[in-house]
Amino acid sequence: MSEDLYKWRRRIFASVDVAGSTAFKQRSPEDSGRWAYIFKLFFDEFPTTLRACFEKVGDIADGRPDKPMSVWKFVGDEILFSAELFRHEAAAYHSVAFIEAINEYTAQLKKKPELAALSLKGTIWGAGFPVSNVEVAPKLGDGQSAPQDYLGPCVDQGFRLCSLADARRIPLSVDIAYMLATTVFRTNAPMKVQCEEPKPHKGVPLSYPHIWLDRLHGKESEEDKILGRRTARDPSGIKPYLEDLFAEKRPGLFKPFLTGDPSNLFNKIPKDMQDTREKLLQVTAEQTYSVKETAATAKPGKAPPAPKLPKKNTKRKARKARKR
Repeated sequence: MSEDLYKWRRRIFASVDVAGSTAFKQRSPEDSGRWAYIFKLFFDEFPTTLRACFEKVGDIADGRPDKPMSVWKFVGDEILFSAELFRHEAAAYHSVAFIEAINEYTAQLKKKPELAALSLKGTIWGAGFPVSNVEVAPKLGDGQSAPQDYLGPCVDQGFRLCSLADARRIPLSVDIAYMLATTVFRTNAPMKVQCEEPKPHKGVPLSYPHIWLDRLHGKESEEDKILGRRTARDPSGIKPYLEDLFAEKRPGLFKPFLTGDPSNLFNKIPKDMQDTREKLLQVTAEQTYSVKETAATAKPGKAPPAPKLPKKNTKRKARKARKR
């Protein structure tokens, strides 16, 4: 792993996939060409829709990012996006664009009777690097490097949150929710959030907070009325809740930081994180030294030769003998 991969970074991730796709395919399994074309359009068109929605986001706060999230990779019917975050307000721009893109594309599907049963669902989460999570570019068999990939518990947690996404909810990780909650919007907040009982997730020791962006932007639905659900609120309304979560110091829940953010809420690196990064750099330096020395001195299939010792000073011994 190169030294550049040990720089402090924070990324936002997003997943969008087609809800109802399995039933849609099974309805006419013999006509694979038809449904394959529908999903090809989704893969081609949704990134363009997201880009257009990003460009339409107004000046909602400081810290507007230069470009929208880009495609990370495709997995089955799912498109994964990612972008590096340099300021916490950027998460709001990406989130607003993502909600609008999902709603806009779903509305287009509903206009076609044969596709009306389909809709999109999405999830947004974040992860920090290089401590706890890592960026990798593994080598392929032909010597080329595979596209950049991201591994770690925070990345995995995001995929678990995807199971909670539906036509109403866009689940959020705690770090992204905190960035939204601390963003100072120029006017009214362009999004609404809701909290429910924490949900257990496979491989996670404690239940994870269930926080989601409301695709209805706070509009009360008939389901809300029947269930007596609380009204969705501005992101700032959940900041005290998130602060309490961080104060508990639960595994996997910690306040995010961005080293270049002008806000004092985000630009301080926790000491334990800094210490862990220093250890990682030390281990990498030792491994790199060992590998380079072996490659430079050892023949294939053999151990490196023993280091050469200084030659013995035979002339000095000869003079001592003559004196005797």
